[in-house]
Parts: sequence; structure tokens; C-alpha cells
Amino acid sequence: MSQSVASGSDEAEGFDCTQYLRVTGDGIWAGDDPLTLALPLFIIQLTIFIATSRIIDLLLRPFRQPRLISQVIAGFILGPSVAGEFFPMFKTRVLPDPSQSLVETFANIGLIFWLFLVGMELDLAALLKSVGRKAVVVAAAGILPPCAVALVAYFLIRETILDSIKDGMLVVFLGGILLSVSSFPVLAQIVAELKLLQTEIGSLSLSSAIVNDIIMWTMVIVIGGLATEKVSSLAPLWVILCGLAFVLFLYFVARPAMRWVSLRTPEGEGVNEMYVNLILAATMGFAFTTDAIGLRPAFGAFAFGLVIPDGPLSQALMEKLEDFTSGLFLPLFFITTGLKINVHFITSGAWVLCLIIATSALTKTLATLAVGMFYGMSPRDGFLLSLLTNTKGVVDVVVLVQLYDKSVRTDNVNVAGTSQSTMNKAISYESYSIMMLTSVAMTALVAPTVAFMYRRAAPVIPYKHRTVQRTKVDTELRVLACVYNMHSVPTVINLLEASNAPRKSSLAVFALRLVQLTGRASMLIVHDLRSQTNHQPKRHDENDRIIAAFEDYQQSCGVQVQALTSISPYSTMHEDICSVAAQKRIALIILPFHRDLTVLTINEANSAAMRSINQQVLADAPCSVGVLIDRGLSGTTGTAYAHVSHQIALLFFGGPDDREGLCYALRMAEHEGVSLTVLRFIVGECSKQPPSTPLHQRRTPEPQLEATQRSSPLTDDEKEKEKDEELLKDFRLRTISDNSVMYSEIVVCDGDETVNAIRGIDRRHDLFIVGKNQGLWDSPVASGLTHWTDCPELGPIGDLLASPDFISVSVLVVQQYLGALAGEDAFTAQIQQFIGTTGTQSVGQLVGASSSFGRPNSSMDHLIQHHENE
Repeated sequence: MSQSVASGSDEAEGFDCTQYLRVTGDGIWAGDDPLTLALPLFIIQLTIFIATSRIIDLLLRPFRQPRLISQVIAGFILGPSVAGEFFPMFKTRVLPDPSQSLVETFANIGLIFWLFLVGMELDLAALLKSVGRKAVVVAAAGILPPCAVALVAYFLIRETILDSIKDGMLVVFLGGILLSVSSFPVLAQIVAELKLLQTEIGSLSLSSAIVNDIIMWTMVIVIGGLATEKVSSLAPLWVILCGLAFVLFLYFVARPAMRWVSLRTPEGEGVNEMYVNLILAATMGFAFTTDAIGLRPAFGAFAFGLVIPDGPLSQALMEKLEDFTSGLFLPLFFITTGLKINVHFITSGAWVLCLIIATSALTKTLATLAVGMFYGMSPRDGFLLSLLTNTKGVVDVVVLVQLYDKSVRTDNVNVAGTSQSTMNKAISYESYSIMMLTSVAMTALVAPTVAFMYRRAAPVIPYKHRTVQRTKVDTELRVLACVYNMHSVPTVINLLEASNAPRKSSLAVFALRLVQLTGRASMLIVHDLRSQTNHQPKRHDENDRIIAAFEDYQQSCGVQVQALTSISPYSTMHEDICSVAAQKRIALIILPFHRDLTVLTINEANSAAMRSINQQVLADAPCSVGVLIDRGLSGTTGTAYAHVSHQIALLFFGGPDDREGLCYALRMAEHEGVSLTVLRFIVGECSKQPPSTPLHQRRTPEPQLEATQRSSPLTDDEKEKEKDEELLKDFRLRTISDNSVMYSEIVVCDGDETVNAIRGIDRRHDLFIVGKNQGLWDSPVASGLTHWTDCPELGPIGDLLASPDFISVSVLVVQQYLGALAGEDAFTAQIQQFIGTTGTQSVGQLVGASSSFGRPNSSMDHLIQHHENE
């Protein structure tokens, strides 16, 4: 029907299809219309498509919608349902029917290379081993009951279906199966963005989605055969047999060939361009092969990607194809699927198909809910599981488009008794539009509904040891080490090695790899699923190398290490870090500095995102934080305990952050291979001394009176100085006989002298530790430093040490957690009254883990979590 309408429209407008044989023209000044030339028109179409989808994606972002949804909606708006109906000129001038073949050609090329990349990232053997019995049961419960109910409904209202829908049986088959499965790539991004990856709901839904994807790719082969033009009764069988033969050819011929090519591409060396070009040509060749035998071209590319081993070759292919494919041509495919939707073809009899689809979806929801409750889930969690398994994705769309594009020959007998053959769509325009809109609606409802029902408010997890200072020397120190890539792992491990003194205390390390949530991040989710089944992956990508490095460190140094992966958008990654820190009862978070000072080129976009993450963690962390500025901390990853050797300098200016840094340095000094130098900077009475007086000979200020000799209470600054003196006194007493620890004082008057003093520190040190000390900006020792501030979140001294040309050693900038203590003095009387004790020697011992991510909470039940006497 649409073909006749299109041709009629073209004739009415006087459209000449031969104009599109010209690619470019001579310009508007020569009388050429750019919209009647193939290339200019395609550029205009592509620009409108991408701009519209991006605007819709921006509008839908608060609702956590996958980008696929915005792209299909963009096509729907620009297609005959909206723009074609209300702006006929847009349809005839910008989207004329003859031009759509070129658009769809590029769209399918984008799909071919994108599925090639997806297949290249998959480890099919590991995927199958990560699927447990429970996931298979959930997948079966989501497919078999809906199909059975759909078939029963078909036979009950068969006559109505035949009158209303021409392709009744096939539509029932699709309504029962196609709309009952879930898509792993899209679901993986939704689960990761909703922070459900580490929950039973998230892992179970992803595992069942793997089973569904296998079923869907099987359907690509089966439907490709069933929907073949019936020129022969054996045609469907030949399609299926050729598809199986193609898969066997890839496994036994292409797979060994790709391994041979991969072995001839050693890691660390450039990839031969000839191999890359041959593989890209082979991708198109295999796509042509599967299209010629009756399957989708994308299936051939996807299957070919599965046989390419991981390594430098696959990484080079991803770098060349990913951005261009995912950012430009893949959206074009989903937009064209939306362009095919035409609500004007939906008739009054469509209620039958809608009823079958609704019945199947309801059956799937109830069946999945029942299975979840059978395995011990609450009704709410079971319902959320059923919602997640209703996510649709790429393969579902591919199957629908495959049937939409297929033409089937049907033989009819006319009144005269002669046979006439007609060509019809495998599914009608009406059925395609209804099922595509249903898929989009079901997927669009998943993320906001699950986010609303599964509000994971950050739990208030009370624990005492939120700082290194409050963690006793003989108590386990729990550290969360965050890394983005393998490049920063050696320095982090060397820092952890220096922090481990097994004779005095134990160290527990939680290594958190931070990964930006993108289209390729779903394969890292598979790594987490595999780790839950204790399956060792055969591939060795960056995530595996990071995990292996920390495992080697654990084995060589006897430190307890747990490797974790956070897959989130950069905008919410700090929430994952703070959540893990609270759940694991961490005392110190170690963050990498946002600039990698050991490389020449810097990715400014990633650097800005990482800096924002660090700033958010510093503001919201439930414990102390250290920002590690990596300039190559000396040492060898995995070295034995006795062979570690580090020269560490602590710069002490006073305040809680410096006290935290001193306590951490003191723990490091317990290590036999660590030498510690503590340099205390003191503001001297410079106005009374000649400028030429050496720094170490200058007179220090008179000591403050003891509290018992004062008539007025101590100010906040005086209290801080008193705490500094107490800690330094304890430190010097504990290290008085330790030859590996040195202590000295430097008297300075202003920022210039502070800078010169730091420059004069012995260059044999390979690590500086300094407190963040935001209050130091108003101190004389930092005067003048504000003129060249680059990273104020590190404090004045941390910002100075982070300057690329100032020093050449690594720096750790420490911030002490103060959330639980911020309101301590204000609630002292209330605490004492609530506890009901009169013999407490120090109110400071009444510490409540009352803060969620660093913010004080005035709730008395949370403020008082434990009571410890001195």
C-alpha cells in the first residue's frame, strides 16, 4: 500500500528519480538545487537526524533513558507520523522516498561495523559459563509462558485476527517471543547507571539477558529462513543450513587465521595497516555473504567479530571504528527504524494485536515475579526483576526490520481459476508500527520505574575508624585505592607496599577500577558476572591486567586485596566511590590526581571529568581522602617486603589534615624499608629579626599559656594548635629511638620563604605527604600563593606541589574526615545527658558515625553510635 502511495506522491509532485543519479552539482549560482542532489541532500538529512536525536536525548536524560530511545523517537517525529503529516513539504523536499535507500544503506553499514565491534568484545565461552541455573530459569519463565498464552489467545480469537490482521500467525509468534525477551547491551547500561550491578536483581537480570540474546540471534537465522521468498519449498531449509555452514566456516577457518594474525602483532608495537584493512574488507565480505544466503548482513559481521582474539589488533580496530560508528552511523540505523513507523496505517482492528502483546507482557511479568519469589526475593524485588527483563534492544530491532524489509511471494487463485503471484511484506506496516512502538514504550518505562521503586538512598553505616588518626596502630587499616587505568597502578601499589607494616598492624586494600559508562562498558559488566562464577577469563584486556597486578601484590606481600569495578557516568562516579567506602568501612580513600604528569599528552575532557570526581569525593566522602599526584613512585610492583625502600618527607603546617597526614606517615615509618622526615613549618616573629637570619636560627613564637592558666576559653585556632602540640609530642616520644625517623622545624615568615624552604628539601625523597589545609590560605606561610592557584581543592601547599615544574617527586595530599566531629562541641551537653554518664573523661571519645558521605547529621540516634572511655 505504501509503495503505491509513494509513487503517487512522486507523480503528483512531478518528481524525477533520475536527478538522484547526480552526486553533486555546479552550485546554486548555476541553477542547481542542492536538495535534488544525492550528496548535499544526504548531508542535510544526516545533520537533521543527529541534531534532533541529540536534543531529544538531552530532554530525556533526567529520565535515565538509553540513547536508543531518543534515536527511535527522533525518527518517529521526522517520519510520516508527525513531520510528514503536518509538514508535507518536509517530506517531499528533505525526505523524499527515492533518497531513503541511500540513508538506509549508510545506516546498515553503521549497524554492520557496530555489531562487529560488539562481537569482537564478547568472550562467548566466558559468557556461557557465567550463566547459572537460576538465570536460565528466569529466562525460560520470561519466554515460555508468554508464548503459550499468545498462542492460546490466537486460537481463541482466530477469526477476529484473520479479519483484522493479515499476518496473524507470524505476529502472534513475534508478540509472544520478540517482545518477551530482553537485550543485554541496553540492559547492561541501565543496570550500571542505576547502580544495580552489585545487587542480586542486577546480576540475575543480566545473566538471563545473555540467554535471551542467544535466543534472539538464533531467531535471526530461523526467521531469515521462514521469511524467505517461497520460490522453492526447500528455500527456508537452505537458508538455515547455509547459516550453520557459515558459522562452522568462521570457527574452523577464520578463527585460526585471526589467531595467526594476532600472534604476528606483538603487544607494544604498531599494528600493520594491511591487517586492519584486510579485516575491515573481510567484515564487509562476510556481511555480503550472510545477506546473499538470506540472513541479515549484520549477523555476518557480528559472527566474524566473535572469532577475533583480544589484543593489540582488536584494540586498533576499536580505536579506528568506535567513535565514527557509534557516534554517527549507528544512530542513523535507529532513526531509520523510527522513520518506518506510520501510525496512519494502524486501523481499528489493531486492538487485537495490542491485546495479545499486553497479555504476553503481563504473563511475562507475573511469571518472572513468581520465579523471583521462589528463589527468596521479596515481591518488590521480584517485580523489579520482571521490569528489567522487559528491556528491548538492538537485536530485537534488527529482527523487526528484517521482517519489515523481507518480501514474501504468495500465490492466489482468482475467479477464473488461474494462479497469480503477489509480493507482500513479511509483516505489515501496521504490525511493524505497533510492535516497534510497544518495544520503545516498554524499554522507556524500565529505567524511571526501577529508579523510582528502588531508591537506594545512601545508607548511614556507622563505624568508628573513618580516619587514620582514629585507627589504632595495631588495628587493621582499610584503604580504598581508586585507579582509572593500568598506568597508575604501579605507583598506587608501591604506596600501599610502603603503608604495610605486618609486624605492627594489618592492611586491607580494596582496589576500585573506575570505568566510564559508554557503549563498550557492558563487557566489563560481563567480567563482574564471570568473577561471581569464579571463571577465569581467557582474554587479557586492561581490566584483567589491573586485577592481575593487585592479585600479584596480594600474593607477594600477604595483604588482603579485593578488586572491584565501578561502571558509571563520570557525573555520578563519586557516588560509587563514597558508597563503596561506606560499605567497606574504609579509613582512607586514595584518588589519582586528574592530570597524569608522567605523560606528555593529556586528554583535557577526561582530565576535567576526573577533577570533578575528586572534588565531589573530597566534599562528600565518609572517611579521609588522599589525592595521589603520580610522578613515578620508586619501587617495583610486587617486590618482597624486605626490599622496599622509600624516602618520605611530611610537611607539617598544623591543622586536622596535617595531623591525619602525620598519622599516616607514622604508619609508613613502621615499615623497615621506609625512612621518614617530618618538617614542621612555623610562623616566626620575622619583624623583630633581620631578614638575613637563616630559617633554622629564627626565633619561634612564645608558647601559648596552658588552659589552666587562662581566664578565658580557648579559641578554635588555639584548640587546633593544642591538638597539634599533643600529637607532635606523642610522635616524638614514640620515635625518639628510631633512627629512620627525623624531625626538624623550619621558621618562615611568608609564602616566598615557604616556597624556597620546600625547594631546598633534600631531593633524595621520593614522596611528599602534606595536608590539604584549606584554612592555610589566610596564614602568612601561604601569603602570595593565591596568585597562581591552579587546583584550590588541594589547598595552598598541595596546589603548589602539584605544579608540573615545581618538584619531580610524587605527592600525597591528605584530607581528614571531620563529618562526625563537626558538631561535636555543639552537642556536648546533649550527648552527656543522653548517655547519662558522669565519669566520662573526654567528650571527644563520644564519636558518632552520624554522617552520610561526610555531612553531619543532628539525629541523636545516629550521633551516638558508641561510647568509648579513655
